[in-house]
Amino acid sequence: MLRNNITEYGLIAKIFHWATFLFLIIQIPFGFYISDLEFSVERMNFENYHNIGGIIIFYVVLARLIWKFLNPAPKNNSTVVWQVLLAKLNHFLLYLFVIVIVISGVLKKFFIEEPVNMLFFNLQSSKTIFKLSDIFNELHEVGVVILIGLILLHVFAVIYHHVFLKDKILKKIL
Repeated sequence: MLRNNITEYGLIAKIFHWATFLFLIIQIPFGFYISDLEFSVERMNFENYHNIGGIIIFYVVLARLIWKFLNPAPKNNSTVVWQVLLAKLNHFLLYLFVIVIVISGVLKKFFIEEPVNMLFFNLQSSKTIFKLSDIFNELHEVGVVILIGLILLHVFAVIYHHVFLKDKILKKIL
């Protein structure tokens, strides 16, 4: 089954979900690793790989959001209103922060006149604005910390539902 139905996500939604997860589980630690390196050619090469990974995540998330709007999620069986609202808020914030992190990473490089490979085209500024680059770098770093918290909340909620409530929520996405 490719499309979602009333009880579980379809194959396409599952692929989008797990692909995003796999990219993020690699991309986030890789970014922390790069930030600890001294400035060098190796660091620049790693940053380019990190940037390409971020752009891939961005495109996957955009495609995922388009699919989500065209293909509604399965019915939420929870009768606890605050849990439903919190889950929806968490999902919204997960998408938002992935997009904010990618855009801030692109703008961080853009404003120091580094070329940004967007896969289908390149971006490059003709003017250096270090202040803006620093602001977007800070937003990028803070965004990652917030994203990690949102991911942990998401994972713990799934574990709580699966282990304690035994409501088969995990089955929907596996």
